[in-house]
Amino acid sequence: MTPTLPRTNSDSGAEGMHWVIAGLTLFAFAAPSACVGCAFSVGTTGKYLAPALCCVVTLASALGAIMIHKLTLKHPTCDTLPSLGLAVSGPTAKTLGLLVQQGNFLLYLPVAMLVSAQALQSFIDPSLSLLSGCTDYWIFIVALLCLATTQLRSLSNVTILSLISLVCVLATILCVVLIVDDTPYDDKTEALKVGNADMAWSASHESIKGWTQFALGISLTAWAYAPSFLTAELSNPNIMAKVEDFPKAIWLSAALNCAMFACTGLFVVNRWGATVNDPIMLGTAENFGLWDATALQARVCNFFWFFACIISYALDSVPLGRACQRAWAPDVDVDDWSAGACFKYLLATLPSFLFAVAASIFVPSIFCMLAIATALTVPWANQVYPAYLYFSASRPSSTATTSHQQPLLMPTTMHEIAAYDSKLQERMVEPAPFQVAYVGLLGFVMFLVCTAGAIGKLGIAELRGPSTVGCEGWMIIE
Repeated sequence: MTPTLPRTNSDSGAEGMHWVIAGLTLFAFAAPSACVGCAFSVGTTGKYLAPALCCVVTLASALGAIMIHKLTLKHPTCDTLPSLGLAVSGPTAKTLGLLVQQGNFLLYLPVAMLVSAQALQSFIDPSLSLLSGCTDYWIFIVALLCLATTQLRSLSNVTILSLISLVCVLATILCVVLIVDDTPYDDKTEALKVGNADMAWSASHESIKGWTQFALGISLTAWAYAPSFLTAELSNPNIMAKVEDFPKAIWLSAALNCAMFACTGLFVVNRWGATVNDPIMLGTAENFGLWDATALQARVCNFFWFFACIISYALDSVPLGRACQRAWAPDVDVDDWSAGACFKYLLATLPSFLFAVAASIFVPSIFCMLAIATALTVPWANQVYPAYLYFSASRPSSTATTSHQQPLLMPTTMHEIAAYDSKLQERMVEPAPFQVAYVGLLGFVMFLVCTAGAIGKLGIAELRGPSTVGCEGWMIIE
């Protein structure tokens, strides 16, 4: 059975999303975490190497997103990576798309919830005098707000939130720059042009830690910009005012990412040295008190960072919520906002929400889980998977026999040959061997680097950080 085309904005009377808003949405997906972590990447990989790496990886991610965009133009009913994979290459590609996209969304939810709680706590109670100073209680406070954002149902409903997120990210960056500029650090460790001071060709503990931080710094360039996770849904006539303008959104978001990464990261490292922590609110490795959490500027910074993180949670949870609704409540009309439909949709999204709450509280080191999730999903969704699908769609033999669509029967007459060629061209995309090779190979290299960073983070106590579960009175793991 051939699926019907999606309702377009011209059909519904809606104006649709402008490409600028789409670009801001792609940027806002990971920018809240990247804007407070880019200095760590610059400090651990080098002042010259970090901006270059950011541009190289961002270019590959942008090209991967454009590949996804071109494929969605051929398959306009597909608004997720799994559905696009099924249409282009069959059930195996669908399964891989499900693992890398929805798996990333699911594993990132507790991270977004935790950093939102930390930001709110640092804004309201920087002295940690309320609620025993335990972040877990603040998780419960922000949880309901996180659940509410999931009910937006579609990325077409986040236009205003994308603008708010941009304002909050810019305000956070401004606050960081002002705080760092007003807080000199005379004992800083000067950053190298390439690499960090702990890197050496030996098996010593410091050398292994230096190489691990180098890998983690590179991996930050991977997850700081991840447009392919949202491209399939945004690059759709149901959402975009002009689908053909979507590449402009990709390049806008890529440019914003590179500018944020280079300008903010280089400025902070030049002032505070190479040992800046991620997030920057933790100060440096030698001086955790460098960031005065009780200062007005720091509290204002956390105020804006809180809203940026909440919106990041929304951009992550909305597509995941839609996937849950399609699987468990397919009869719910997403355009039906009646009480009954809202309740059914809420029930369908509860499992992922409850997982986020439980993981953010009971996983001893949530950022180790993030490092693992990054390695297993981000390079694959950003580069490897788009390159694989695009390569598959550029081959006539693959395009003619994909299992999602009705296979094209071999023609026997001249009329059938003409019809066969026409249908084949409709499914195929223009070959781009250099781009496919660049994106796919870089994605595989990034997978290896991210994996090395994740293993090192798990194995080195200083990088793993606190591994506690519970609060005073109900401490489970100290």
